[in-house]
Amino acid sequence: MRVSLGIGCTTISNDEERKSISNERTFRDMWKPEELYAKLKELSDDLAESMEDENICGKTVSIKIKLVTFEVRTRAQTVPRLIHQTEDIYPVAKKLLDHEIKEAKGKLELRLMGVRMSQLQPLSALEDSHQPTLSKFLVRSPAKNGPSTSRNSLVKLHSDEENALPRKTDELSKNDGVIAECPNCGKMVESDKEFVKFNTHIDECLNQPLLSTEMKVSSTGSEAVSSGKRKLRLDDANATRAAAKPKLKARSEATKKITDYLKPS
Repeated sequence: MRVSLGIGCTTISNDEERKSISNERTFRDMWKPEELYAKLKELSDDLAESMEDENICGKTVSIKIKLVTFEVRTRAQTVPRLIHQTEDIYPVAKKLLDHEIKEAKGKLELRLMGVRMSQLQPLSALEDSHQPTLSKFLVRSPAKNGPSTSRNSLVKLHSDEENALPRKTDELSKNDGVIAECPNCGKMVESDKEFVKFNTHIDECLNQPLLSTEMKVSSTGSEAVSSGKRKLRLDDANATRAAAKPKLKARSEATKKITDYLKPS
């Protein structure tokens, strides 16, 4: 039978959240304020009952009116808390209707009126809004000291923190040192994390034998040169002496005695 009627077995559920709920009535032309207020009270009661059945509440109250000229007007007002009862809905709606009556200078003639509630939430949200918050339990304690004392204490605390910071930095810098053993001489060398001092020590340690060898070579060379110079000087002196001796001999041979110049008479 369901197949013949084209009725399927699929269940379609509406997942969209309800945004508003309203109640409106069409009536004969009405212009007296007391009649308009009575109709508005009736619509507010019906809306409150519908919201109670749906277990919802809201924050924005709107009224919809249609003039005898078929002109439609809508006004709304948002309240700071969630409402769902007639004693909360009707005063807000009456205030909006009074504004329209004043603008029409008491000659507002209607043929339709409606009341709507939007910004809907479940009634459980209304119960949560009545629960006390944490801020209500927080009580500010009276200040024991004057403002000048508290200000001085803050300045002192700030200065103490600034003075303590370099000490911590110095301690950290001291603890950052590293001690390593030189693989060449076996000496323990204190260095930083980058091993700059340690590398410098290794370079000096490795270059030290080469420097000593160069110094020995240079000293040996200088001694050889000096000894050579000394030998040359001695040879020159001996040669000079040897050359001088024959001259003395020849000079001695060339000299004559005084008796040689004396001839016998």
